[in-house]
Amino acid sequence: MSALRVEFHPPREPAGAAPAPAPGSKPPPPPPPVPAVAVVTWEEGRVTADSDDPDIAARLRRAFRATPVVVDDPARRYPGTRGASILQPGDLEWFRAVALVRAPAETGLIPRFVPNPSAGGYDPAANYRPFAEQVERLDARRS
Repeated sequence: MSALRVEFHPPREPAGAAPAPAPGSKPPPPPPPVPAVAVVTWEEGRVTADSDDPDIAARLRRAFRATPVVVDDPARRYPGTRGASILQPGDLEWFRAVALVRAPAETGLIPRFVPNPSAGGYDPAANYRPFAEQVERLDARRS
């Protein structure tokens, strides 16, 4: 399987209030995606950060350092408990948590997970699975 890619882009500039579409007309198309300024990949337990801007690449490498990350995810807690959980470095779940929690907090960039259909058998018809489950299934297939 090919590497899991996470593209990072700056936050979208807030736009003014768009006028409401006339009744019976189609809503306007969504704005185009913001271009990525950096790409972080996860392959065989290794994290690689690439960017044209060396400062952004260095900040992302620091965010993806091999230290535990704290997440407040109810799915990780025992029933009836509350509070944050700590994910230890080195697995795919840790990588996703860093991309969603620590990297945006430390860099101000927004992550966008990019499925890689060129290798690994990405199946758009299998979108009944959550994205995280699809990634885990493809990662397990590689080993």
